[in-house]
Amino acid sequence: MDAGAAERKKTKWYDPLWKWWGDIDENRKIGIAAFLSAAYFICLPLSIVTLPGGMSLLKAVTYVLGAVLVAKLFVGRDRLRLNSVHLFLGLYVVYSLFSWFIIRTDGAYTTLRGILEISLIFVMITSRVYNKREGNFLFNSWIVVGVITTASVLLGQILKVESVFGRVSLFIGGGAEDPNQLCGYFILPMLCCLKKLRKGKRGMNAVYLALVVLMGYCVILTGSRGGLLAVAGALAAYVFIAIRGWKNRLKAAAAMILAAAVFWTVALPLLPQSTQERFTVESIEEGRGSGRYDIWAAIIEGASREDFGMLFGYGLGSAERFIANTGRDNTVAHNHWLQIWCDQGFVGALIFAACFLFAAARNLRERPFLAAAMLGMLLLSMSLTMYPTYKAFWNVLMMAAVNIENSGEEKRLARESECSSHSL
Repeated sequence: MDAGAAERKKTKWYDPLWKWWGDIDENRKIGIAAFLSAAYFICLPLSIVTLPGGMSLLKAVTYVLGAVLVAKLFVGRDRLRLNSVHLFLGLYVVYSLFSWFIIRTDGAYTTLRGILEISLIFVMITSRVYNKREGNFLFNSWIVVGVITTASVLLGQILKVESVFGRVSLFIGGGAEDPNQLCGYFILPMLCCLKKLRKGKRGMNAVYLALVVLMGYCVILTGSRGGLLAVAGALAAYVFIAIRGWKNRLKAAAAMILAAAVFWTVALPLLPQSTQERFTVESIEEGRGSGRYDIWAAIIEGASREDFGMLFGYGLGSAERFIANTGRDNTVAHNHWLQIWCDQGFVGALIFAACFLFAAARNLRERPFLAAAMLGMLLLSMSLTMYPTYKAFWNVLMMAAVNIENSGEEKRLARESECSSHSL
């Protein structure tokens, strides 16, 4: 019996080891958990598709994925490891339970249930230690997300699908995504393509570059000022982190300034008139940031009334009652930090900020594109609320929390474990 046949014979039905052509070794196996996790990420654009009964298609996929991953905890051979992101996410979940006791409304219960559900799938996906091949497989799944989203947006343009938002957006299966939230779908896919451009094969560079350009074009078509700022900030951060040497960074800065000039003088005039107007100072002043300025002022005024509220919040979803004073029918603050400050106080905001900080910091050296993605999401959170209904943010946070074998953090933890065993 050859070595390959012997290896296949050892594979159990409950833990298949998906092989690639070539020599078989521990870093070339892609397990079922990695396949399911990648499928979950790829289904991100399907979160707007509603099934009979009101459940989204992504949630249905989540239930199946969760059941299989829980079963694998008992019958599989996966190694598990928690990190700093899990620590602060756990603290945030516990604190959210406390926040629910401050105000027990249907909206508060819905938000709390969403936090619990997304946290459970978060731990199921990210607590496993993936090998290098699986890690790359997960990263590549985000390029597929970018392709699906871009193709859907452009197809909607070709078919002239009417948008309920009055702007270019994503339309799949009768569902529509908010144009501002849509921009978050492109942040990590564009960064993954840039990573491929730096280290990929020359023959594929044109493909990745074309994807970056098309995704950027879709972002501009949405007319989302906050979305464009978030994407541009993420790309700029990655370039400056990944490129070595100040001369190269200055060249990159000059290239980005040139790209911005080309956009402003060439690309912008080609856009629809309504989209062009959204990027003017007059439009921002007249629309008061699409009404956000009034919402933010009402929340700041309302949330500052009591010391207890400022410190611990007024309860999940409480921002809605302060927004009602503006005469608008919005239910969220369109700024996650004001939202979480109003709902959960400075304590909740600090815990959530720690999730952001440690997710970015653990990837800064070895996977700077993930650190840049977290910065992009931070910029996007200034104009959006990042509660669990917005899956794009939580999926990017999952990728930043994933444990990958032989990474710098894994080696450090292994050394600490070895030192501890010697000291005993």
